[in-house]
Amino acid sequence: YKLPTTDYILSKIFDYYTALGKHTPRNFYLFDDPDNPKLNYKLYLQKSSKPYKMIIEEYYDTTLVKKHIYW
Repeated sequence: YKLPTTDYILSKIFDYYTALGKHTPRNFYLFDDPDNPKLNYKLYLQKSSKPYKMIIEEYYDTTLVKKHIYW
């Protein structure tokens, strides 16, 4: 199934993640933005306490510019 895509960060990361298809789970995932080569994202789970949190870090030219935390 193909879900609608938006510019919202969670939607973009979902599209990048599902494009991986079936794969072995990783500790973190790195995604490059196809529209801006200087922009990339790091996706990982923080399991230090419950509830677990999903973290998306946005990097511009290797500098962390924003951290999104979802639980």
